[in-house]
Amino acid sequence: MPAPHLLQLCLASVLVAASLPVGAEALRCGNNLVSPGDTKTTVIQKCGEPARKDYLCKRKRSYTRLADGVETEPVLVTVCDQVEDWTYDAGPGTFLTVLRFEQNELKSVLYGDRSN
Repeated sequence: MPAPHLLQLCLASVLVAASLPVGAEALRCGNNLVSPGDTKTTVIQKCGEPARKDYLCKRKRSYTRLADGVETEPVLVTVCDQVEDWTYDAGPGTFLTVLRFEQNELKSVLYGDRSN
């Protein structure tokens, strides 16, 4: 029989893992399947409009810019890749599904909390 502290550690690991979003390879929309590599247009055609769209900045780099020939304070400029998270809600009791797009390409499918 395992030591009590080992059993507690295993149980704690399972509880932490269960609270994290579940990664997936694809999302089924009716008879259609979308998976990483698909474009936004393909996802809209297969799954329709999402319940929500969130726009994020994935920082590529930051640098300081000085104004040309004018003595001013430096300006911090951040260059971002646009990232979009689309949330699909299939109804009460189902898992909310978040599709992450970078440069018009589906990069990941994550399952979150259950819908109300």
